[in-house]
Amino acid sequence: MGVPLRVLFIEDSEDDTALLVRELKRAGYETDYKRVDTPNSLKAVLAAGEWDLVISDFSMPLFSGTDALKLVRDDGIGRAVHFRLRDDGGGNRRRRPERRSAGLPD
Repeated sequence: MGVPLRVLFIEDSEDDTALLVRELKRAGYETDYKRVDTPNSLKAVLAAGEWDLVISDFSMPLFSGTDALKLVRDDGIGRAVHFRLRDDGGGNRRRRPERRSAGLPD
């Protein structure tokens, strides 16, 4: 059995979530996870559970990764979990100002 890890995915793609879960398993983690893709579902999941890691897509149809980070921080768990923002669209350089204003590293 792997190292237990509770992961909240803020992600609009089920396939991307499955890929990330598979990679975590390969790295030795036994992942208990939930995927959300709307602000309301994020608020509900934050209220219902505790998470070790939050991984968010940067760009989604209904809200952005920086909006997700704000909701996580507003919920009060932002200090207790590691929040990782991922951008699979190759827009890291273009989005640096937005990332910085949200308090995220380049």
